[in-house]
Amino acid sequence: MQQKDADLLQMMVSVGSQIAQFMKRKQAEDELLESESRYRDICENANDLIQSVNPYGRFLYVNRTWYKTLGYSAAEVEQMNVFDIIHPDFQEHCRQMFYRLMSGEKLEQVKAAFIAKNGETVFLEGNINCKFANGRPVATRGIFRNITQRVALETALQQQQEQTVQFWQGRIPALTSHTLEPQIAGTDVIYVTVLCADIVGLNEIAALGSAMQLVNLLSPIFATFDRLCTRYGLEKIKTINEAYVVIGGLRTTRQDHAQSIAQMALEMQTAIATFNTENQQNLKICIGIHTGSVTVSAIGLTDTINIARCIEAQSLADTIQITATAYEQIRDKFLLEPQGEIEISNQQKMTTYLLLRKK
Repeated sequence: MQQKDADLLQMMVSVGSQIAQFMKRKQAEDELLESESRYRDICENANDLIQSVNPYGRFLYVNRTWYKTLGYSAAEVEQMNVFDIIHPDFQEHCRQMFYRLMSGEKLEQVKAAFIAKNGETVFLEGNINCKFANGRPVATRGIFRNITQRVALETALQQQQEQTVQFWQGRIPALTSHTLEPQIAGTDVIYVTVLCADIVGLNEIAALGSAMQLVNLLSPIFATFDRLCTRYGLEKIKTINEAYVVIGGLRTTRQDHAQSIAQMALEMQTAIATFNTENQQNLKICIGIHTGSVTVSAIGLTDTINIARCIEAQSLADTIQITATAYEQIRDKFLLEPQGEIEISNQQKMTTYLLLRKK
């Protein structure tokens, strides 16, 4: 038997150790490549816009949705700076945000607007962070949702609201000066009843479609409501977003304006149910009703409307909630259920009832 060769054994141990390290390193590299491939596949197929930008504003990476939404080619993106395509109105805001990220500040959800290749403005909302190496920034990474349709809808609704407020401000003095004075005949106060209604479920529809689609959806509903107004001799004051406001007793001398409002509210519920069946929708309506006093100078009208709006805002879907003053006007002809007290404003509380149906 030969003696053990210590040098040979040491060499074999060393070679075996190096082979083991190589195998582990190779396995780690394969796992890293698989992880990177999986990560890139997720990014490429994401519905959100994903981008990575270096500290100088040059693009390091954008995903497929980014290319599709903004319309630029890979060659164009390679040559451009991120600030080349940011909308002028957002330039200063985005530069400030970029510098804050570079300095290590963490930002919450951010908004920006890019100019697409076809010239259209694309509004984005999402999260962005900065990657650091050895204490120095190396890249910003952002994941954004395309909110252009939502911004267009909000703008359209805001414009509608502004137009309605202007109409309302001009309309109320005209109503009070031309219609209240003949009615009061020596007294300074009359009573009116206000109905406020909100359609629930529009946000989900708005998120899936355009502003025009939402308008087209609402048109037949509001047309039905308008016909009910005419039938019962009531007046529509305004339509803001999905809110619908009706007043009774201001234009005509009829004393049953509260009963007319109550009957219209019940038929509005029926109209929504019919619309849902015919259009396969799941809209619901909340209604608040309040009877209040109004003077010749229109004092009290705004308060009456605001109370009805507050009652509606605290109503459950598919319910009609009324105040005690309205209850006193309609209790003989309608079935009502006590609801308790709700807070209106400044700790003021009002007793309310649910309008169920006509007796």
